[in-house]
Amino acid sequence: MASSACRVRLVTCGLIRTSISCEAGEALTKRAPLFYCVPPTKASFRTLSPPSSTVLSSSSLSPSYPLYPVSCASLFISAGPSLLSTVGMCPKAWSEALISRSMQNVRYASSLPQFRGIFPAKSVTEVYFARPEEGLPLLRCLSMSGALLEGPSSLPFPLDLGVRMLRVMIQSQVYDSTFYDIQRQGRISFYMTSFGEEASLVGSAAALHKDDLLLLQYRELSALMWRGLTLDDILAQLFATKNDPGKGRQMPVHYGATNVNMMPICSPLAVKIPQGAGVGYAYTLQKKNAVAVVYFGEGAASEGDASVGFNFAATLGSQTLFLCRNNGYAISTPVGEQYKGDGVGARAVAYGIDTVRVDGTDLVAVYAAVKAARELVVAQRKPAFVEMMTYRIGHHSTSDESGAYRSAEEVEQWQASAAHPIRRFATFLTNQARTETKQNTSGRWSAEEESALVVETRKEVLAKIRVHEKMKHPPVLSGIFSDVYSTVPQFLREQREMLKAFLSRPGRAVQYNLEGFERDSDDSCK
Repeated sequence: MASSACRVRLVTCGLIRTSISCEAGEALTKRAPLFYCVPPTKASFRTLSPPSSTVLSSSSLSPSYPLYPVSCASLFISAGPSLLSTVGMCPKAWSEALISRSMQNVRYASSLPQFRGIFPAKSVTEVYFARPEEGLPLLRCLSMSGALLEGPSSLPFPLDLGVRMLRVMIQSQVYDSTFYDIQRQGRISFYMTSFGEEASLVGSAAALHKDDLLLLQYRELSALMWRGLTLDDILAQLFATKNDPGKGRQMPVHYGATNVNMMPICSPLAVKIPQGAGVGYAYTLQKKNAVAVVYFGEGAASEGDASVGFNFAATLGSQTLFLCRNNGYAISTPVGEQYKGDGVGARAVAYGIDTVRVDGTDLVAVYAAVKAARELVVAQRKPAFVEMMTYRIGHHSTSDESGAYRSAEEVEQWQASAAHPIRRFATFLTNQARTETKQNTSGRWSAEEESALVVETRKEVLAKIRVHEKMKHPPVLSGIFSDVYSTVPQFLREQREMLKAFLSRPGRAVQYNLEGFERDSDDSCK
């Protein structure tokens, strides 16, 4: 069973798993041992040099550990905090130095050749199997009753920012319910909700910088709302109006807007993962203080592109932040039928990526984890991975009926649970308001304010829908045949003329509702 922790713990890469906490001296390191039938010679060796170069021998080590001088990391395990203090470095600083510099700075007095491609480990004389049962720790900062857990002394953000995040989460819920309804009424063709995942999306987006490029899957509308995507932008895309930057070429929820610094969304799962690794590598080469942020679900992580992207980013040192929403069901496949291991985060660790797992229904924990992960990516110019454990309350999409693979009771339990991300953080803010002084009202919140926001938002959405569904679509011919070639090739000109002739036939204008489209400058179809 994975333990719960209130401080951010970054799980370090490869065959070593190390939890680094905020307190000096607290380092827990577990490793897959290196198998030897005959122990190597107990020779002296020099490790990473502290302020004054120090040679440490096996005689200095604690006898409670096997005295096989395989690596500097083994030395840290064996020597313990007291020895490290004598060489001028606290245990935390020493462990971080070992992790960051790894094997490159280790000089062995022994003449034994060293295996390549693995991290240092102690040797054993019996067959040892690394077991997958022990899970990654889960970062959690808020209790289910909306109180800060013991550990974090304060919020990682000001209260007024917390109120802003809560407002966006509530507004996104209203958007989702309304857009889902109008799809069922036949007014748009498709929609996907994010019920239950609001904290993972808004909390992560709020922790990023505006220069960070977003590479999204298709359930991250609230992250775009935080970035500044307006209701008019959203509806232009859903209704494929003439104001849609994509010119109506994409199905609904596949947003694209340069003003919020995002790549256009596309349907195939996991395609953004290797793209994000490539963008992050470009940032590394340019030494930019920006991050490529890739959002995806655990279902996408089961695609082959995910493995390629993780390995590329880790091996080449891409400034890429992988944000995985593990909501339990992918499109329609429960996680128990997807994989056997410890979630998706354990895979990132195996690829050599610093990883943190977080309660995705806890807005505070999500913000703290993503903020820390982003800082790590920029400071060390390497990828990081955040696995956000959530639950998809809604159907996968309007084309899905989730009752085919889960029970209604399970969904209702999550819907009514105190773990619901909006309810959980709203409870925290309401409790905060009761203890705030009259002079400080920045973080105040109440049930009345929430109800008023829901009513106000729904009223605005319905009014905007009536406007946008009457707008015309982009022109047919230029909408289909433009924006690919600077000079349109002959075969496309021929196809354009064929379509134009087809639509000019009697009855076609009514059949295809051509009055609902803007007129091309040279279009005689109508």
